[in-house]
Amino acid sequence: MSPPSTSWRSTARFDDTARTTAAALKTTPEWQRLTQARNALSTADRTMLYEARLRLNTALLPEKVDLYEPERAMPRDEYRRAVVEEEVASLIGPAAKYAAAFDAAGMLIESAAGDIFGQLVLYPLSSFTPHEIAVVPGSPTVVTFTVAPPVLPELGTVAWLSDPLFEDAVQVNGFTFQVADTGEVRVTLTADLLRHSGRAWRAAAPSP
Repeated sequence: MSPPSTSWRSTARFDDTARTTAAALKTTPEWQRLTQARNALSTADRTMLYEARLRLNTALLPEKVDLYEPERAMPRDEYRRAVVEEEVASLIGPAAKYAAAFDAAGMLIESAAGDIFGQLVLYPLSSFTPHEIAVVPGSPTVVTFTVAPPVLPELGTVAWLSDPLFEDAVQVNGFTFQVADTGEVRVTLTADLLRHSGRAWRAAAPSP
C-alpha cells in the first residue's frame, strides 16, 4: 500500500490544527462570557435578537447600500457599520449583553485566526529588547516599553520580548515618538500580551 499523499497529510494536519485552535478558543474569557450570555437568554430575548437580525438583513441589502453610496468602498463600509451599531444599541437586557459578548468573541477569532495566524505562517517572528517596561493587568494584559531606534514595527506585529519577565509573545497595537533636546528619539510601544502563546509555541515546535 502506498503512503498517503502529501496533500492528504496536509489536510489532516490542518484539520487537527483547526480543532486544537477551536478547543483553545473555548477556554478564553471571551468565549466563556458568550456561553454565559447565551444561556441567560429568555424566549423574549431571542425574539428581540431575531427581529433585530431581520431589520439588519433588510437595511443591508445591496440596493439599500447602493442608495447610500453606489461606488466608494469606504463610505459603503461606514454605512454598514453605522447601521449595525444603531441596531445593536437598540437592544436591552440579556440580548444586549449577548450581542456585546458575541462581538468580543468574533474579534478574538479574527485576531487569533486571521491577524496572528497569518503572521506566523508568512513571516518570521520578531524579537524586541524592551526597556522601561510597564505592565497593566487586565483582559488583555497591556505592556508598554521603549525600544531603540530604528525599531518601528507595524501595528499588529507579533513579537517576543527579550526579557526573562515574559515567556509569552505580544501583539503591538500602538506607538509614540518622543524627541529629546539632544535629538535622541524614544519609541514607546504598547502591546497586548498573548496569554499562553509561549507554551503553545513550544508545544507546536517540531521535535529535534
